[in-house]
Amino acid sequence: MLPALSRSHRQAGRLGSGPALGPKYIRFIRCGWRAAPWKTEMHRLLLPPHLRTPFATPVPGVPRSGASSGPRPADGGIGSGCSCGGGCPSCGGHGAGRARDAEGAAEGATQGAGIGSLLGGPVGGVVGGAVGGLIGAARKVVTVDAVSLRGASRSPTSDINFANRVFSSCNVHFTLSSNNTATTADSDTWLGGDTDLDNSAGCGTATTEELTAYGGSSLRFAPSGRIRAFYVDSVASGDRGYSNPAYCATGTASGLKDMAAVTNSGRDRTLAHELGHILMNSGDHPSDTNNLMHPTNTATGNELTITQMLSVYWGA
Repeated sequence: MLPALSRSHRQAGRLGSGPALGPKYIRFIRCGWRAAPWKTEMHRLLLPPHLRTPFATPVPGVPRSGASSGPRPADGGIGSGCSCGGGCPSCGGHGAGRARDAEGAAEGATQGAGIGSLLGGPVGGVVGGAVGGLIGAARKVVTVDAVSLRGASRSPTSDINFANRVFSSCNVHFTLSSNNTATTADSDTWLGGDTDLDNSAGCGTATTEELTAYGGSSLRFAPSGRIRAFYVDSVASGDRGYSNPAYCATGTASGLKDMAAVTNSGRDRTLAHELGHILMNSGDHPSDTNNLMHPTNTATGNELTITQMLSVYWGA
């Protein structure tokens, strides 16, 4: 926990001759949107989902509720462009857990905003409040079931460990609730006798192989995790991996919500990239090559913006 700041520091942080971080802003961090004088996206994202106002602007790159058109998010294959633009006690999802989560986030945001304002004025206060809110909130745990089919060579455990290093800044942790390997007979039945998963190119549709693999693995392994990650030799689209976030899980693909696939051409970051699509419920691929959500082909880093960190946390 960050050290407590005096009231004068929390309310009167300045940078040079810039304006002070006033009591109205501090009240916003403590009490939520209704006390906020500045209705910006960053302010909105400081709040848990149940306190956000319905008229606030959406996160850039995140489709509005009900959006289902367009290509499915994917991590582009070698030599190709990118194919498109569970409850646990600590998640704070219901009742007392949610209250503790909101209280911790508010306290962390207050202290973070005070420190940020001293270093960078009001803008620093916003950023500091966002980071402090993540630090003060309860860590969220997201469960993943891995299903490896014939020909798959990547290690789900290694990919989960990499994802946890990337998303530690979001106060989100992934665990493998199961790590299953399909028999050759099951794999061939689900994939039509080969090692290539025939995947749909667009949201709202699912191929026979996707539905068969998902349904067959449900019957065979009885997975209980929130996210199901299939490890395969390759996929028909040629991508390193792809995913089916909530906004994409419509029509015949409605039963494939929070499904991801990682191929042998994937990299350490591929699963983390697809988990980002799922938790942010977005198909966005930023142009910044240092960003985790930039396609792997030309990526140079695995960073996340403050907005992405907050979106991941509240989507977990």
